[in-house]
Amino acid sequence: MSSASKRRRLGLALLALSLSLVLALGALLRWAQFAGSSENGPSQLINLASDKSLGVNADLSGLDPAEIERSMAAMEDVGFRWLRQRFPWDAIEAAPDAFEWGTWDAIVEAAARHGLKLIAVLDGSPAWARAAADAENCLAPPAETRDFGDFAAVFTSRYKDQIGYYQIWDEPNIAPHWGAREIDPAAYARLLREGSIRIRAEDADAVVLLAALAPNVEAGGANMSELLFLDAVYREGAAEWFDLVAVQPYGLGTSIGASPEPGDLNWRRVELVRDVMDSHADADTAVWAVSFGLPGMQPAVVAEALEYARLEWPWMGAMLWAAWFPEDTHGQYALVGGDGQAVPVLSALAADALAPVRAWPGSYSAAHPSGQYDGNWRVTPSGADIGTDGDRLTILFRGTRLDLTVCRGDYRAFLYVTVDGVPANGLPLDTMGQAYVVLYDPLHGMDTVTLARGLADGDHVAEIVADRGWGQWAIAGWMVSREMPVSMPWLPAVLGLVAVLSLGIAVGAAWPIRCWLLEAVTRLVARYRELDERLALMLTGATAVVLYVMTGTLPTLAVLGVLALFLLLRPETGLPLIAFALPFYQPGRPILGKVFSMVEILLLLTAVGWGVNWLLAKWGRTGTRVDRAGERGMARVVQGLRKLTPADWGVLALLALGACSLLWAEHGHEAAREYRTVVLEAGVFYGLLRASMPKDQSVWRMADAWVLGGTLIALVGLGQWAFGDGLITAEGVGRVRGFYGSPNNLALYLGRLLPLALAFAAWGHAGRRRWFYGLALILSAAALLLTYSRGAWIVGVPASLLFLGAVRGRRTLAVVVGVLVVLAVVVLLVAGAGRLTSLLDTDAGTTFFRIQLWRSSVNMLLDHPVLGVGLDNFLYAYRSTYVLPAAWAEFDLSHPHNFVLDFWLRLGIMGVAVVGWLLVAFFRRAWDAYCRLPQGDERLLVLGLMAGMVYFVAHGLVDNAFFLVDLAFVFMLMLALVHAVTGDTRETVMNGGHRG
Repeated sequence: MSSASKRRRLGLALLALSLSLVLALGALLRWAQFAGSSENGPSQLINLASDKSLGVNADLSGLDPAEIERSMAAMEDVGFRWLRQRFPWDAIEAAPDAFEWGTWDAIVEAAARHGLKLIAVLDGSPAWARAAADAENCLAPPAETRDFGDFAAVFTSRYKDQIGYYQIWDEPNIAPHWGAREIDPAAYARLLREGSIRIRAEDADAVVLLAALAPNVEAGGANMSELLFLDAVYREGAAEWFDLVAVQPYGLGTSIGASPEPGDLNWRRVELVRDVMDSHADADTAVWAVSFGLPGMQPAVVAEALEYARLEWPWMGAMLWAAWFPEDTHGQYALVGGDGQAVPVLSALAADALAPVRAWPGSYSAAHPSGQYDGNWRVTPSGADIGTDGDRLTILFRGTRLDLTVCRGDYRAFLYVTVDGVPANGLPLDTMGQAYVVLYDPLHGMDTVTLARGLADGDHVAEIVADRGWGQWAIAGWMVSREMPVSMPWLPAVLGLVAVLSLGIAVGAAWPIRCWLLEAVTRLVARYRELDERLALMLTGATAVVLYVMTGTLPTLAVLGVLALFLLLRPETGLPLIAFALPFYQPGRPILGKVFSMVEILLLLTAVGWGVNWLLAKWGRTGTRVDRAGERGMARVVQGLRKLTPADWGVLALLALGACSLLWAEHGHEAAREYRTVVLEAGVFYGLLRASMPKDQSVWRMADAWVLGGTLIALVGLGQWAFGDGLITAEGVGRVRGFYGSPNNLALYLGRLLPLALAFAAWGHAGRRRWFYGLALILSAAALLLTYSRGAWIVGVPASLLFLGAVRGRRTLAVVVGVLVVLAVVVLLVAGAGRLTSLLDTDAGTTFFRIQLWRSSVNMLLDHPVLGVGLDNFLYAYRSTYVLPAAWAEFDLSHPHNFVLDFWLRLGIMGVAVVGWLLVAFFRRAWDAYCRLPQGDERLLVLGLMAGMVYFVAHGLVDNAFFLVDLAFVFMLMLALVHAVTGDTRETVMNGGHRG
């Protein structure tokens, strides 16, 4: 192939690969967009947006005290809670340091008497503070921002106990509010900073409002669009100097639902303001409509506008009508006519203001008035603390979904929830049919729980009754949403498919390009392969042991490099080491701040070694001197991968399904970790085994290494029992556990290799292997007994032994039954009858809690029947949502103690289908091999593997079965060993082992 052709192929491959990455990223982003757009409502509390009350703009400065009193009384009767009043600097401080407070004191005092919260608009500069060019314009800014800061400080000092909200300037984006000069966002940002600093220095709790910007479509000069002005203010870094963005929505003759456009002045234009805030990552700041009005002032249109704002703008807080008097700035919207009579639109505003407070779409603190507390609650904006059992919280809300943010504690507590008088549909039900929220979490975490979803789009009432939970401030707030359908839900899948096709094109274009630069590495592999295989295995194993016990970063990295070199040169030595190391995957090895298990380290290095060697053999130049044995070995690798068996397809399906499950797992980090360490790495291990066996004695090396590792961990457990160290004490007995966190995990591991050891010890050909497996049987059985695992004693071991006896014949079956009877007597003597008879108690103890766990798991399954909850997400869903109140003593369970439920809840209904497919494929192939093979070690190996898989099924009905590192790898090892013994064509048997 010419150099030009190689360059063209390389360019095509890079282009296709880049396209694949872009499409894959697009699929992920689109999926994330769908996941986040299914509802209208913020995901977290937006400070100051939860106050949806109404108010009005009015200038009361020209009224006498009696008129002020009458006007404010009328505002109070309407239900208004806010009054926006301009406090002109030029009128208050006409001369430097000469303040006139009389009029303003009367307004502030009257507002306090009538429950009206003031928003003080500070603008207008006195003649002495203005520039000469602005001598005739009292709305112009001061020449020196410091002068305004001094006024703001004095004003705040005087009124800080009565006024908490300060708007700095008004409409600085249009003339004449910014004097005889062009509109200058940077100059306003400096004025805002000055005023904010001085106000906050006097009143740390003050809320500073950005100037209310006038709706405008001009690009600059004497007037500037509020969108451009706000963007420029943000770019000046002014976000830290205000707490609220003030807007002025006006309908201006268009319909309420008209789409917002930069060139149109309509009701929804404030959505474009919000877009500017989002573009500057300021979604946590609320927006207040400090002056709004609608042309025609029709009550029905006003009601429609208010409902639209509350339903569609969860970031919108208080809303104030534009004018009270005809003499006000926007007098055309006055609520009181020149004759003193109210205009019709006032009735629509009053109806809204006086209605019971409800939670519209948005997030609310625990103290929001949409929640009414009955009982002994302690309520603050930061949280509500339960006082006693039976305390009740009633929430009135408008939307289709209600979520509750709770703070959990480390003891039993629950909330029972109804919505519109029926159990909340987003929660599990207990045995009495009550919907409940679990308040237990040993990590004292905060979580948002969906109480109800899919409700009719209207008003609803939620009632929450407490069962314990005092002292932990359990209620942090609630969130209301309107669930919206998403468009084109199939788009992420299509993008992902095209990404895969593009990746295929990239691989196809790159395939003919040989990696001729690997020639030197190929020769090195050929020389190292001339070493005796047992010597290579010993060198690699010794290095792995040193790495396992090594301390210190630099020594650890040095030994890791040596191990990597050995496995690169002879990767086949890594697989037996992995099988041996399975029960020692805990504790992990800390490397550069991360912790990796020895199984993971060995697997990664072995996989890299196999990949490099395969490339050397496959892509080596024609005529290059390479090791022919290695070349033939790699040819067998390629040949072994060409024909996929049913079990191969099952493993591939498991890998794909696990990867897909990451898309819907709520706790993505935990799910990804389990997918990597359990599903993906076990699948890679299976692939390496399938690629390397059968090859001489490799099958027996794998089986022997597996049994040797199990024997060693059994010895560790027996040592714990002998020295009384590291035991788990439960129900009066000391249980051995090896290096596992639980004795049951040790039992799950030993139980699978025990039948294999028994098969060889009882019926194997006389020789070293029989003696070795016999010793392994004795040690493993003793350690298994001392785990006191009732799942192993009562279910797993009897099932596997009965299977062995049934397959071997009636006489053997009778012997097995007799042995089981003797073992039962021994167990009764060692453990006592109470530990076994307690299993019959369905009102307390293990059986009771197991039944409650299964009920909870079924409830979880009913809510997630198709996709499940995702890998390693059972713990979080169970203890925070689905644990039954009666099972409060066992909150922290990470799996449902049943392998069918476990696969279903982790991987969905397809997970059950995949594990069923794998089990059927295993037993069909193994039984066929057992019937075909002559008497000998190969036949006993198949028999032991089948009995071990029976143990998997039996013990897995009441405990874990697959989703632990050692269990998943052993499952894959058993699948691969059966394939290796039978051969892919089923026409020949392996060469290793003894024949009878």
